[in-house]
Amino acid sequence: VYQFNYNEIITIQAQPRSGYAFLSWSNGMTNATEQIQIVGDTSLSANFDGEPAILTQQVQTHDIDDSIIQGVSGGFISVSANPPYKFGDSIEMTSHDEPGFQFDGWLDTNGELISSSRTLQFSLEANQTITAKFKKLSYEVKIFSAPLVGGTVKADRGTNSQIQTIYVPHGEQVNLQALASANYQFEKWVGNGLESANIFNSQLELTITQDLSVTGHFIPLQPIELAIVIVPSETGFAI
Repeated sequence: VYQFNYNEIITIQAQPRSGYAFLSWSNGMTNATEQIQIVGDTSLSANFDGEPAILTQQVQTHDIDDSIIQGVSGGFISVSANPPYKFGDSIEMTSHDEPGFQFDGWLDTNGELISSSRTLQFSLEANQTITAKFKKLSYEVKIFSAPLVGGTVKADRGTNSQIQTIYVPHGEQVNLQALASANYQFEKWVGNGLESANIFNSQLELTITQDLSVTGHFIPLQPIELAIVIVPSETGFAI
């Protein structure tokens, strides 16, 4: 509140902060600097608004080794408001995973982590770039032989052993082969994720979209029967 003499002419000036622009005075004057004559109690307001701002949103997709995957989108971003934007606008961005990928954080223009929360809230600055990072999922595949003396399982991504655990990126294939020990034979595969597989084939091909536990079952070699039929029966015999 200022006090002036009656009929005094004074100069008023509106000074916007960084990122904002002067719009007008409450009495309709539009110049940031104006002169007014005091003829009574007067109340004036300066109106400011944010300057135009650009929000660039990006999606960056990483493999399980954290290398960037080109041409693949591991997810997408939804934004609470559509452009045009102004400096100081309140923005909320939410990340959404595509199948086989998982959100891994928000990055700033320099690639530094801003937040690991799926929803990001902030006040917009001019020419701001926000990147949503997504990472390809990796699944644990446990492989067993039962009984252990019955044989081994050979995995193209692992070893030839009785017990092993391998890690496989989403959507990629694993080939297993059951190898029976002497005096044993392969019986079947048992485990989760085998609904569409031929469990009686010693060679198994799996597309990995979840954690799996797969067991190759072996049984002792079964006696082989030989039946000899004499035709006609009264004509002789065989030993």
